[in-house]
Amino acid sequence: MKQLRLLVATGLCLASALTAPASAQTTSQNDSAVKAAGRTNGLPLITTRPLKFTTDEASWISLDVSPNGQTIVFDILGDLYTIPIAGGKATRITSGMGWDQQPRYSPDGSQIVFVSDRNGSKNVWIANADGTKAHIITKGERINFSSPIWSADGQYLIAARAGQLWMYHKDGGSGVQLTGLRPDGAPATGGAPVPTHLGPALATNDSRYIWVNVSGNVPSTFLASTWPAETEQESYEEQHHRELLGRSNPRRLGQYQIGQFDRESGKTFVRSGEADGAFRPVPSPDGRWLVYAVRYDGREGLKVRDLTTNEDRWLLMDVQRDNTQGGGVNDRDVYPGSAFTPDSKALITSFQGKIWRVAVPSGEVTPIPFTADVDQQMGLLAKFEYPINDSTLTVSQIRGARPSPDGKHLAFIALDNLYVGDLTLARGGVGAQKLTIGNPRRLTPGGMVEHQPVWSPDGRYIAYVTWTDTAGGNVYRVRADGGGQPERLTKTAAYYDKIGYTRDGSRIMAVRGSRQVRMRTFEDFGGLGGGAEIEYVTIPAAGGEVARVTWMGAGASQEGRNVPHIGPDSSRIYVWAGQEGLVVVAVLPAGGLQHQAARHAEGEHLHGHRRQVHHVAHVALHRALGEVHRPRPRAHVPGVAVLDQRHPRPVRHSSRRVGWS
Repeated sequence: MKQLRLLVATGLCLASALTAPASAQTTSQNDSAVKAAGRTNGLPLITTRPLKFTTDEASWISLDVSPNGQTIVFDILGDLYTIPIAGGKATRITSGMGWDQQPRYSPDGSQIVFVSDRNGSKNVWIANADGTKAHIITKGERINFSSPIWSADGQYLIAARAGQLWMYHKDGGSGVQLTGLRPDGAPATGGAPVPTHLGPALATNDSRYIWVNVSGNVPSTFLASTWPAETEQESYEEQHHRELLGRSNPRRLGQYQIGQFDRESGKTFVRSGEADGAFRPVPSPDGRWLVYAVRYDGREGLKVRDLTTNEDRWLLMDVQRDNTQGGGVNDRDVYPGSAFTPDSKALITSFQGKIWRVAVPSGEVTPIPFTADVDQQMGLLAKFEYPINDSTLTVSQIRGARPSPDGKHLAFIALDNLYVGDLTLARGGVGAQKLTIGNPRRLTPGGMVEHQPVWSPDGRYIAYVTWTDTAGGNVYRVRADGGGQPERLTKTAAYYDKIGYTRDGSRIMAVRGSRQVRMRTFEDFGGLGGGAEIEYVTIPAAGGEVARVTWMGAGASQEGRNVPHIGPDSSRIYVWAGQEGLVVVAVLPAGGLQHQAARHAEGEHLHGHRRQVHHVAHVALHRALGEVHRPRPRAHVPGVAVLDQRHPRPVRHSSRRVGWS
């Protein structure tokens, strides 16, 4: 068994010994590579490792079909390839360290536009159809472009830039923003958020309208309206509310919808109403068909719309999953690029790693097989040697530390397992004494989360609580000397917490809730949610039936989960229940010692935390078992601050001392 080393003190720290990671490139190599990259407008990574293989499939393939219908251009692993329209051996037309993607043919088929990060940022590039004479068009830095297309006359390029459409001349320039512009006279700030526009597509028979993916400010019901509003003095919220009036069956729409941007008016029409979203419109060259991707019941499918009637239907199911939840919308768009054949009779698209021909409107699928030789040059292997001490583990945090009644041992939880160790004195700070744990040893076989250890008054047993998400939790006890197996004390699994022995050792008090409460309302760094229902229960020390003491109800969530402390009288417990006041028998100051209150052994004082300061206060005893007491507002009991720490939690140590971990 690996050695476990622990430390109990006012603060704990994790010590680790790591060697400095070896640099993948030396300083001189870096400097030389940067200078060379500046001269060639390339990337400064030094390539030393080739990666070569042949593949007949790839993921997230964006493609286009040449205007003559003879060739498909597509991307694999940052390089561009071409194949005949019927498939075959792919020809790589771009290479190098830059990541090239999303190619599109010019209207005459002589050039391609694509996105590449050859200069360090994803910009728009143009090259000949065979990949030669590549040159950059946009020169943005830290601004990603995606899904560039050509204008119908081949003189301009349209691409998504930071969520909006921009147009550039094929020879370069600063570009013109098309979408996301505020109406004339509108304030520079405030108002409705501007929707994003992605994945532009043009029908060759009508260059006025651009099909787009629109997102962000899509109306929450399917409305035959445009954005911006017709009445620009009216706020978006007012207009939206007005348009909803009289509609008997509004429904929610997905975040992304198909839109149509009017280049003359500058308005975007929402043309789809899909509950789970619609993605990447592809118009046919003759202007009759529109194909787009849709989520439906956890599946992805393609729909086809007849633009002469605006009726749509399913074309194909179980295709490429969209990227709306993948974090790469501004990089690789929401869906890979597809294209119609020039005769508008079929869609060429990719899914399941392959390229396919889908007949429109029948949906008949024909594979387009290909093989491609991948040849990538990679940088130095990012592999570093870190020495790890796998024989001694220094635990940085222990929980539920409880000294034994004689003060010689400590029960605690480390790494979700119950341990017991020997307490020895060490040098401490002013007014405090540090204790270290010697000879820590496991008492249980593990397999479950263990927490909340408590000692029996005679020191023979340690009771604790377990938890698993599948089975719930129980209360167990185990011999403190490790001389036996753990005993399960509860007959029915539930959510148990904050246990404590009565003074005579005959019973165990606990907080109990249902497994459902624990699974649905527990908060990792707080307690149970406001809707949780919990109760205080009592269990025979040797196990048996669990008896309810009192319901705490929904109002006793985080504060009500405090430890049920037992004073000199074993028939009474002390619990603070937040807004519910003081529970059962103890009188505590309203707004006073609320978190992890630790009862003094003699029953005269109480320890606890308030505003990260440890206090000790005098308490008086009254009330009978099972009663609930609500103190007067602003009731006060004299107390004194004894410790100002940011993290420690008090644990009872003896009549004269308070300990913390």
